[in-house]
Amino acid sequence: MSDVAELSALLGTVYDASLDATLWPSAIERACGFLKCMGGAIGAYDLLQKSANVRPMWGYEPEFVETFDYYVSINPLLRHSFRMKVGEIGSITDAMPHAEFRKDRAYLEWSKPQGIVDLIQTTLEKTPLALAVLGFSRHKSQGLVDERLRQRMALIIPHFRRAVLIGKVIDLARIEAAAFSDAIDGLAAAVFLVDAGGRLLHANTRGEAMLRAGDPFRTIDGILTATNPKVHRSLSASFAVAAEGDAAVEARGIAVPLTAGNGERFAAHVLPMTSGRRRDAGETEGAVAALFVRGVDLEFPPVIRSMAEIYRLTPSEVRVLHVILEVGGVTPTSLMLRLSENTVKTHLRRIFQKTGARNQVDLVKLVAGLSSPLAQPRAATKSANPGRRQRNVSQARVVRRFEDGAD
Repeated sequence: MSDVAELSALLGTVYDASLDATLWPSAIERACGFLKCMGGAIGAYDLLQKSANVRPMWGYEPEFVETFDYYVSINPLLRHSFRMKVGEIGSITDAMPHAEFRKDRAYLEWSKPQGIVDLIQTTLEKTPLALAVLGFSRHKSQGLVDERLRQRMALIIPHFRRAVLIGKVIDLARIEAAAFSDAIDGLAAAVFLVDAGGRLLHANTRGEAMLRAGDPFRTIDGILTATNPKVHRSLSASFAVAAEGDAAVEARGIAVPLTAGNGERFAAHVLPMTSGRRRDAGETEGAVAALFVRGVDLEFPPVIRSMAEIYRLTPSEVRVLHVILEVGGVTPTSLMLRLSENTVKTHLRRIFQKTGARNQVDLVKLVAGLSSPLAQPRAATKSANPGRRQRNVSQARVVRRFEDGAD
């Protein structure tokens, strides 16, 4: 099979897996073939509990699968992932010299017995206290991670990210392609089926309600139109290329943030419908893409409210803090909050000043400390830099624990 055909078959299975979770092992198997790796997995890691939940996976022997979660949780590459941006690629040598890795417990007890010599990994999703990763193992017969492998990994990452996010939005164990239109009607997320020109072909119940409100989407001459012109241009470009197949959508519209006039926030995801099992569902309506729009809950969790009180954050600073930790990055935060990037940067600098954090990694550590049941935060003082003085002993221990481990 040629590289193009192999990639096409892989992406078809990846996107089908967003609608049918039982296909994820097959998607990982195809990815291993494309990347020339012996095994792979998608996993979630909890920073506070230091626990891993690695499912689905493919390519590992049963006796090693049983201990997978534990050894992943102590693997140095996973700890390094907390420093990586979403979509960034990392290998063992990015985390430590390979000679040190060969002395590591995870290598000696889990990787070496299977002949694994290297790992390649990316972060699919990241929150203040957890992250989802996609990782693959390289057997000694396949050699260490090289530039060619990184290039191939870069080709598939946007598609895995989009499929994982859509799978979370759908929240159904299985959707039969022939009953796709009926199945999406019961979803809490709004779903729109469109052709390459953005013409609306079908909307589920939630989508119809959104269109009646005329915000953040409406139809103009039958065309699905976002009220935000920038969002509309981005999604229209995604619809146009979706007709060309799964590979064509690349990184377009993985998670497009948008805000309604009443302040309600949403995230939009585009699923191509012209390949794999989705083709039958798309052909039924003549659709080339399905647009999933889910609400983004900005009800501040207790830890964010605690930080607001302790560090005397303004309401605007609290909103920026919460969104930047949830979606990551200045640009997505500015789009979500309808603020300029300079305004977001200004709020972020003030948050750093008030909390004593130097960067977003420090903010993650601080959130982890405040989330600990041992933490007993004290009221803010009028110090010029209260952040460095207000952490009690328990909080400091938590922060040091993450500095020594998964930070």
